[in-house]
Amino acid sequence: MQKDKHTALLLTLAIISTDALVSIDATKAFGKTGGLPVAGAEEIVQPIMEVAPLFGEEFTFEVNDNHPPEHIGFYTVYVDVPMNITELTTETVGTIKLSDTAPFDHAYLEWYLEHNRHGGQNAWNVHGVIGTHEVERLAGLENLKASVTLFKGTDPKCDSHSGALDALGRSTGLIEHLRAKNIKRIFLVGLAFDYCVGMTAIDLANAGFEVFIVMDATRSVGIKVDGFDSIKNMRRQLRRAGVRLIWSKDLIAANS
Repeated sequence: MQKDKHTALLLTLAIISTDALVSIDATKAFGKTGGLPVAGAEEIVQPIMEVAPLFGEEFTFEVNDNHPPEHIGFYTVYVDVPMNITELTTETVGTIKLSDTAPFDHAYLEWYLEHNRHGGQNAWNVHGVIGTHEVERLAGLENLKASVTLFKGTDPKCDSHSGALDALGRSTGLIEHLRAKNIKRIFLVGLAFDYCVGMTAIDLANAGFEVFIVMDATRSVGIKVDGFDSIKNMRRQLRRAGVRLIWSKDLIAANS
């Protein structure tokens, strides 16, 4: 099958009543003024609003960060840990020092890293804190109507990049809501492709759904450090999981 330069598949997909649109973290936390800005975040607004009417409110879902001020995924609860590019692992846990504000002790951190299903924990800049403007949708998405809005990363001692399962494998409720609506295919939009959107896609594919990511309705953090490239890494994982990459123009109404 022919692919364009972004490796998105050239498809025409008619949206029907067993399809769902799922928005992940399309919030101001990742916009230009957010705590963890993603380049081009505001550019996803138009394609999201263009495809949303194909699904309607009943079949639109969203899952967003809603973090406590002190959180295991924030670099501020550690000492001398650079933000965003640092991944804490079981190999490095012995060198990690905790700040006085950390909501957990060193023994818990060791246990958490051993049981973290992703194998490590990113130390991000503070973002998406409950009660702040950062948990609001990006400007232009105010009129997006969703039947279900869920929150992730609410536990100060456990992160949740995925909108489906947190780092310890606990459900956010998304999979259950989708199954209750008899959803078969899921179309993901939001931020960011190489972390939360991609990880959500993999979890949903592993749960038995057919999953697509709408590429013009997402953007990436784009971390490159010590030979690691977050975008290439996520693309590899998505291919293994059977997740397909498409564009908003590939989606049409069933009666088109």
